[in-house]
Amino acid sequence: MRITNFPVRWTLALFMLAAGLLPACYVYIGADGATGAGFLDITQQPRSQTVTAGARATFSIGFVGTGTLTFQWHRNGVAVAGANGVSYTTPPTVLADDGTLFTIQVCNELLCRISSSALLTVLPAGT
Repeated sequence: MRITNFPVRWTLALFMLAAGLLPACYVYIGADGATGAGFLDITQQPRSQTVTAGARATFSIGFVGTGTLTFQWHRNGVAVAGANGVSYTTPPTVLADDGTLFTIQVCNELLCRISSSALLTVLPAGT
């Protein structure tokens, strides 16, 4: 018996080192001969924010990529429901939010990239 539609995909990963960044470029060749390529990089990491209690903080990134891109923000490693854009604005902060870390995962059909962490510092109101 011969299997002709075996779902195997070989992936060749190419990494280019430029200015200290490691953008990712992938090429794949499927068992059926289908090929594809993708590129994705976070070009501007989210920046740490300092706000007073009751204020909102906004985190954003810069990126380049091919294909259909998806975005998911994380708060201390946990996905934030509905936070799936290039930027994320927190609800009004409270002192308990001080020290929270925010990251974003950006994906296309072939790969995902995770940003560095951005620290949220919350100061007491009136400071």
